[in-house]
Amino acid sequence: MGDEKLHQLAPDAFDNAGIWYKQLSGSRFEFKLKDKRKVESIIGRLYQKIVPSNRSVSFGPEMEAIVLRKFSENSVKYDVRKFQGDRWVVWSETDSSKAEALVSEAKKELIIELQSGLSQ
Repeated sequence: MGDEKLHQLAPDAFDNAGIWYKQLSGSRFEFKLKDKRKVESIIGRLYQKIVPSNRSVSFGPEMEAIVLRKFSENSVKYDVRKFQGDRWVVWSETDSSKAEALVSEAKKELIIELQSGLSQ
């Protein structure tokens, strides 16, 4: 699975779905081939729980700093999560449209900073 959080959530999800599995070393699982599609679906839902694709972003440190500053300045509630070796900024559903607009602003701000750094 490659991620500790995913590895922790998976057994309960597999049990609830009635899927036979065996935990192997290194955060790996063994399944019956007939359950491959079910397992893929469960893993997809677990990914969405950890880092929802419609309300999360992952950037390098410079961009992340700008995004976090903008979120703080605009009272957007967020959580920073580590997932599969990357840091993800995840915001609440109620702040979605505001957060998306601020991420867009942050991208523009970073481009301006990079361009001004190149011209110096």
